[in-house]
Amino acid sequence: MKEAIFMAIIPTPSSMVLDALESAFTSPARNLTKSHGKKHKYVPDFLIEFDTGEFVLYEVKSDVEASSAHFKREFEAKRSAAEQLGITLELIEELHIRIKPLLKNLKLIHRYASRNNLSDTQQLMLSIVSRFGSQNVESLISKTGISK
Repeated sequence: MKEAIFMAIIPTPSSMVLDALESAFTSPARNLTKSHGKKHKYVPDFLIEFDTGEFVLYEVKSDVEASSAHFKREFEAKRSAAEQLGITLELIEELHIRIKPLLKNLKLIHRYASRNNLSDTQQLMLSIVSRFGSQNVESLISKTGISK
């Protein structure tokens, strides 16, 4: 089965990086985080696999929401929980995706993420979610055998 590979511009804190995207999942997994002693359910917006084998979770927020003190505290708790699983969590602010090439690429990712011609890894993840229901990131990693 032929897998489409897209070029995606993903903003990082220091610069814009151009990497080859291997696969993408929207709302990929449920994860529990702790903030101020309370447990919270968290579902990131995207899980991206790059051609290097690296997995990165992305959260997309409006500029107003991303600048609130409450969100910043919660996001740091989510980032810490992701790091404990060996996965990077990055924030994409609305301002960043208004750049035409990036917005176009994100629309392509979203459109093709639900196609029938999925890679073996994508099919495996979908079958796990279908069989066992919503999964947290650690569980998906364990059940797929994908390395962190």
